[in-house]
Amino acid sequence: MGIEEKLQEIGIKRVLVVDDSEENLAVASRYFHKIGVDIDLAFNRESALEMLKESQVSEKRYDLVISDLEMETKDAGMDVVRKALETITYPIILTGRNYNLPDSHPHGPNTAIIPAEESVKGKKSATETWEIALEKIVEYLSSSETQRIYNSARRYQKHLNEVPNIFVETMLKLYEHPSTFSKT
Repeated sequence: MGIEEKLQEIGIKRVLVVDDSEENLAVASRYFHKIGVDIDLAFNRESALEMLKESQVSEKRYDLVISDLEMETKDAGMDVVRKALETITYPIILTGRNYNLPDSHPHGPNTAIIPAEESVKGKKSATETWEIALEKIVEYLSSSETQRIYNSARRYQKHLNEVPNIFVETMLKLYEHPSTFSKT
């Protein structure tokens, strides 16, 4: 099964990608268009928060948000994750590590996928990095645990809106300390 079918299977049709690098956004845009996914781009935290807010009241909600972690501030991506969680949208942090090291270095450039506890060798400026990262993201989102959590949250969204911090604050722990909920 190709990535297109996998995305359809878990209901991912519309994606918001947030990154302060125009190059990373251009590569992501080309890749998502190539596989037939409706994509919007945000260059910073503020744009992303506004786009998420607008999508909440429209019929075109985002199914997945992929955000860089460090943009205007060291943890701007966490604000994007928080807002995505409030809309019961799958949020993923895709952030670079060791980008200053050469590709040949054993701990060279890699891109971390949070909360999936995965990483991809390479930078987000490479199509191959997006291809591999999206495969790992889909694998994470397809897991029965992730599906149960989000299906329950969507089912009880009306009640979560009355006390939204319970779901959001619990889920944020996955991004702050991914191993908190790791498999035993």
